[in-house]
Amino acid sequence: MEHFTKNTEKNIEERKVFLCEGVYTIKDFYSLWKENKNLAKRIFYYKEFELWLLKLKYPFMHFFEVFLKDANKERGLSNFFAFNNLKEEITLNIELNEEAKEITITKTGEGFLEELIRTEAPWLLLDKNHITNKDFEPHGIAKTTYIIDKKRAKKAEYTKVYIGNQFVEIKTIEKNFLEIELLTNYKSIDDEMQLKITNNTNLSINVELEAKEIIKFQSAKYTIEEEPLIIDFKIKLSALQLARKTLGKTLIFEEIIRVYSRFENRKFYKDVPITIGDLYSND
Repeated sequence: MEHFTKNTEKNIEERKVFLCEGVYTIKDFYSLWKENKNLAKRIFYYKEFELWLLKLKYPFMHFFEVFLKDANKERGLSNFFAFNNLKEEITLNIELNEEAKEITITKTGEGFLEELIRTEAPWLLLDKNHITNKDFEPHGIAKTTYIIDKKRAKKAEYTKVYIGNQFVEIKTIEKNFLEIELLTNYKSIDDEMQLKITNNTNLSINVELEAKEIIKFQSAKYTIEEEPLIIDFKIKLSALQLARKTLGKTLIFEEIIRVYSRFENRKFYKDVPITIGDLYSND
């Protein structure tokens, strides 16, 4: 889009036609806008403003008509000033505070502002998807926050958050694709016990369980879907252990359940320690 040359600016500035109190030139009108934006916006869309430009012999009326037809009136007026080299272009600077999960945006310049806030990562949830002048405090500062969806963040990875032509880089929290939890660590030998496995991916994951003969699972292999899987298991005593139990001996076992899995190119295994025991008396 063509802008004024210095000579054109000079010629226009030399033409003075009264518009309203204190406004004889386009630069005067810009000064009015800086003092009272709402008033200047109303005047800009009056028919009298177009007639005033014609009296000034404004040479770019066809561009003025384009700005006038903009569905966003604030943007139309802002573009009019920018076209006439009267308005400082808006620039943004953004800073990341990972501890607070907050992005600070600093604005310099004046005029219409509407920028998308976007990211390609499905695990990063932004509190807003765009920013306008209304989001900024009087001194030109705005803030936006984000949340990392731990269930969708499969592994340590980076993504960028774009605001206009600026961006910051955010990293997920390092985590395993499986989480293992023994729901009760110390149980009576006769009780049923439970192991909870949580899948942190959006895909089905196969797992294998390994333990000594005393610990009995219904199966050695399981498939974990999106919902956590609760696996029941029992303790099976040997003949000697049963005899000791009958005699009222204290039976306490320190055992390990080993969990194996694989996801994409990543391997997983974890040893889950378990204490099993009871004190039996021979009545």
